[in-house]
Amino acid sequence: MRWLLLCGVVAFACCGQIMTAEWSKDRNGSYPDYSHQTKGCEQGRALIRKTVIEGEFEALL
Repeated sequence: MRWLLLCGVVAFACCGQIMTAEWSKDRNGSYPDYSHQTKGCEQGRALIRKTVIEGEFEALL
């Protein structure tokens, strides 16, 4: 899924699970998110907005 550039490349620190992509909806529209659902992970189901993670990644560069 090209709309999430880091999908499949970056892993969650809590469990090492590779980030996957999904769309979230709210009353203002749909948004791409990085996510994971790993059984046994302390975070449970985690969603991170595309703008947040890609912004932080860009700041590291």
